[in-house]
Amino acid sequence: MLPWSDLRKQFERCPVKNRNVILDKVIPGFFQYIHEVYTFVQNEVMKTLSLKLDDAVFEETEEVLSELKVARNRYITEALKLYNQYNKRRVLKKKLAKESVLLRQSSAEVLAEFEKLADAI
Repeated sequence: MLPWSDLRKQFERCPVKNRNVILDKVIPGFFQYIHEVYTFVQNEVMKTLSLKLDDAVFEETEEVLSELKVARNRYITEALKLYNQYNKRRVLKKKLAKESVLLRQSSAEVLAEFEKLADAI
């Protein structure tokens, strides 16, 4: 990529209407935008991981990676994110089912109390 000064020199030679506005406002703003877009990404600390895989899983993963043209570490990171999300939902589903049973029991008790009050009136 050309440095800004070289790009500016090349652009100054082009016959463009309102060249000064483009040079002074548009292009610097564009470079600022590009800088903000491409530097906000992942200031996270990355962890190093040693991983042992079965040969069959590794070969299958390599085939998928070659088709998708994705880096292995990015693919594994995305797979782990999805698997974590799946397991969090599974745990939540179990908790909700357990609490639903408890709520059903207490609701039946409350309903019985209301029926006794209705019969007494």
